[in-house]
Amino acid sequence: MPRDYPGEPFEVRRARYAASTVFLIFGSIVGFWFVHIPVVAGRLGLEPAVLGLALLCLGVGSLAFQPVAGLIVGRVGSKRATVVFAVAFLIAFPVVVNVPNVPLLFVALIATGMVGGALNVSVNTQASRIETARARPSMSVFHGFFSSGVLLASVAGGTMINHGWDDGSGVVAAGAILIPIALIAGRWLLADETAGPAGTKKGPRFTLPPPALLGLVLLAFLSNTIEFTVNDWSALFLTTEKGMSAGDAASGLGLFALAMAVSRFAGGKAVERLGARRVVVAGGLTAALGMVVVLSASWPLLSASGFLLIGIGAANLAPLFMSQASHMPGVEPAVGVAATATGLTAGFLLAPPIIGFIAQAFTLPLALGLTVVAGLFITAGALRRTWADVSAPSGA
Repeated sequence: MPRDYPGEPFEVRRARYAASTVFLIFGSIVGFWFVHIPVVAGRLGLEPAVLGLALLCLGVGSLAFQPVAGLIVGRVGSKRATVVFAVAFLIAFPVVVNVPNVPLLFVALIATGMVGGALNVSVNTQASRIETARARPSMSVFHGFFSSGVLLASVAGGTMINHGWDDGSGVVAAGAILIPIALIAGRWLLADETAGPAGTKKGPRFTLPPPALLGLVLLAFLSNTIEFTVNDWSALFLTTEKGMSAGDAASGLGLFALAMAVSRFAGGKAVERLGARRVVVAGGLTAALGMVVVLSASWPLLSASGFLLIGIGAANLAPLFMSQASHMPGVEPAVGVAATATGLTAGFLLAPPIIGFIAQAFTLPLALGLTVVAGLFITAGALRRTWADVSAPSGA
């Protein structure tokens, strides 16, 4: 858990633990889906381009529903919205893993994307409130719990697959266990000032990002391009290009998730000591170097270890961009979070299908090389920006 500080109100500390639990659950169910992608693709006979379209449906649902989710969060509060969307998400992904045909897969992914995008908006809004209340960099640690969930699920999912439990029953059982935990954690989240007793107070309207945010939105887009390219394509790359089994190929995602989790838990201290700019610059370069190792290494395990480097580099990019957006001078925190979430969702939406189409037309290694370019662009963009000090309370 994030470190306690003297004078931190009990309600804030309790909400911090609760939000960490929700992020852990969020990452767990997503991780189960990631390691089951090759299994679902094999069972339904999906070509790379068709798989890319299926993943596009997931992103389309998320991006399309995000403006509505923002209105819901503003009207009922991030606490209530997070509980509802977390439970819905835990129900949705097991359905996706178990669909019997391609048309239903497309429909299920659209619906799941809608719920997942809504949960992303609500839980990050809640995390931003807690970070502001603490007046200390905290967003990286929250995202560290998400990565820990992905890591745990990748290990558990790989074990299920290796033992023949690839029929989706394990994901269903996991969802059934996690739903009551999400309900309990949701009780201790911070109540929102924008929501009335019955959630009747008007929330902010959805608007396009103001000019000052556009650069940050672009960097957020590129960071999720890296992260979700690895999430969606690492296992398939290791099986088709490096000859690993489906179960062993989960090691690539596992190493990536391990690095993401550890680096995010250390992210708060790194930002306090080095500053956000240096962390982002180093992150972009390290992520680019990691993908070079993945693509160039001839030994499968060495190639898989490249995902560890990518995880170290990419770990603190998205949480730092989200944190910066909520502390940007002259921009309401809710507006900044929503705009940055849009950039993150766009990366999640566009990267996987683009990789699929390029892999279909050329090769998967060539397609994955786009993440090297993304990492270098993030480094260049970070050097040109002015970064806010999130260790001081915002004016919101």
